[in-house]
This record gives sequence, structure tokens and C-alpha cells, in this order.
Amino acid sequence: MKGFGEDFFIKLLKTQYGLECELERMKEQLVINCPDFNSVVGFRLFNPPKDRTKNLTIANVKHAYSSLGVNLTDANAKLLVKRYDSDRDGGLTYNDICDLFNPRDPSL
Repeated sequence: MKGFGEDFFIKLLKTQYGLECELERMKEQLVINCPDFNSVVGFRLFNPPKDRTKNLTIANVKHAYSSLGVNLTDANAKLLVKRYDSDRDGGLTYNDICDLFNPRDPSL
């Protein structure tokens, strides 16, 4: 691993793995503790009726989080969209929102 310290790289992988596990646990807790919440509710939260579109924009994401009292910076909203934007068109579809909220375990 030229240019990288092996210890740094291993620490980075462990941190990434830990964060991914924590994210999955949080998604599971959302499903378990909020039985009225589902992907349709999540999509509607991000896609208000007056602006209803097929793909959600960064502005939709910022507005949705803001309505819940969480203020995202432009950079963080862009990062969130980039992470879940499966077709890389700069917007989130319903399926992308499902990936954002739903745990990987289909039994949940």
C-alpha cells in the first residue's frame, strides 16, 4: 500500500464498518419503534404535494430535514443525495428513499 500507512488503512476500514453497522441498526430501530412509518411516508416527507415530482432534489432533502428541525448544510445534503442516488442523475427516486430508510433485513 504505497503512500498509505497500513495501520491507517485498517483503522479506516474498521471505522467504516462500524458506521455501516450503526446505520443498519438505526434503520432497524426506525422500523421497530415507528410502526406507522414506511417508505411511502418517507417519500412524501421529502416530496411535498405542491412540489410533487418523480425525483427529489437537494432542495427537497434540505427542506424535509429542516421541517424536522435538522438543518443540513448544502454539502451534507449533496452527500446524502450522492450516496443514495442509484442512477446518478442528481435526484432521489422512491426506490432510493427506500434504500435510505429500509434495513437490509427483509423480515423487518
